[in-house]
Amino acid sequence: MKAAARRPLGDTGLGCAPVGFGGYRIASASDEHKAALEAYLEAGGNLIDTSANYGAGDSERLIGRVLRNRPRDAAIVVTKAGYIQGQSKLVALQSGVPEIVHYAPDVWHCIHPDFLSSQIDASLDRLGRHSIDVFLLHNPEYFLLERHKRQVARPDDRAEFDRRIRAAFAFLEEEVGKGRISWYGVSSNRFAYSGSDPTATSVPRMLALARELSARHHFRVVQLPLNLYESDAALEPCCGGLTVLEFCRDHGLGVLVNRPLNAVVGDRLIRLSDAPIPDVPAGSLPALVQRLRQHEEEFARRFDFPLMQAGTGLAGWLGPALVGLDSADAFRASVQQAVVPAVNTWLFNADKALGPTPGFRAWKRSFTDHLDALLRAAEVSIQKGHAHLAGQIRQRLLESGLAARGAPLSQLALAVLLAQEGVSAVLNGMRTPAYVRDSLSSLLLEVGDARAILAAFRAVA
Repeated sequence: MKAAARRPLGDTGLGCAPVGFGGYRIASASDEHKAALEAYLEAGGNLIDTSANYGAGDSERLIGRVLRNRPRDAAIVVTKAGYIQGQSKLVALQSGVPEIVHYAPDVWHCIHPDFLSSQIDASLDRLGRHSIDVFLLHNPEYFLLERHKRQVARPDDRAEFDRRIRAAFAFLEEEVGKGRISWYGVSSNRFAYSGSDPTATSVPRMLALARELSARHHFRVVQLPLNLYESDAALEPCCGGLTVLEFCRDHGLGVLVNRPLNAVVGDRLIRLSDAPIPDVPAGSLPALVQRLRQHEEEFARRFDFPLMQAGTGLAGWLGPALVGLDSADAFRASVQQAVVPAVNTWLFNADKALGPTPGFRAWKRSFTDHLDALLRAAEVSIQKGHAHLAGQIRQRLLESGLAARGAPLSQLALAVLLAQEGVSAVLNGMRTPAYVRDSLSSLLLEVGDARAILAAFRAVA
């Protein structure tokens, strides 16, 4: 990607690389992540997207570390704020931040100026910068989602949502005046939703709110999901007869696309990339679940200690969860973040209570063997399912008129989005130098009528 390959980021005057570096899962302690970002910049990339809550700020720390010795204009840094997670929960509570949305125990949200001010302070410090190029409100729809979830929606909720957005915009205009940010906008997963949806957000409405503040406002960037399955932003008229992309194009708004390779379809996450087909047998998941269940039933008969998950056992928990899984990455993350800690805690407590009991040690060894066999078989099964689905997606793309045939599926999926009129940049998580090279290669592919491909793909998907 040559430095000259730039697209206008709306009317900001900034020229951005068509493929942006997504910082969602990068960490400052990872040399590989650091090498990936450096490889992206060396290849001519200049757009880096992050957020205050990515890795509790660790994503911003790595970006600041990499950019420290580079010219100020070497990169356009986009960061976001809104989520209250980790240490920021304690800070928010201690400082009495108002208007916190308690969507779930681990999902708090706020766009009040007091909170945004503290987040900008922290982001500037972690990034090692005096100003942020683009600052986005991060999924402000949580106010609407929380009201809908708790079934306490009121007729004036939309007016209150607008009031909160307007107050945030007014504060961000002040931050522009202080030189702490240059431009601002909104990242929302609900921009392409129908206006009749009580949780939908509207680009035209947000632009109108910015214009109410000033004719010379600095609201210039939106971020939204767009991929082969979630294509409403490119296809569905929802903005006075225009699609979101068409409206943004006509009003000088830059559009950053996220989730290009991770499609959310119902309750499923579909990874739009090729997957190697494992050359080992998957094993029968129902049979392996049943063996684990029988082993836990033996434990219940022999030992005076409750099974995991309030007595239902690990098999009762994992069995239903393994049905329909199609993302190996999501499976591994769930195992590491949920299954392993739960099993380790239960075994630790069982050890304390039953350590000397005859037969417990042997049972524990067999339990571990059964669990390992089940998890291995589950991952192989998911990989095989992913490979089969990837083949079907590729075939649908080719039948939809995509000219490039030999490229990896991830490159094809990115290329279709890059060719959509109105897209400023496609953000992709690239945590290794090899993935950087793969992603940037999508710029070399010829697509044809990209909008028609999206429409045809949706018709058969």
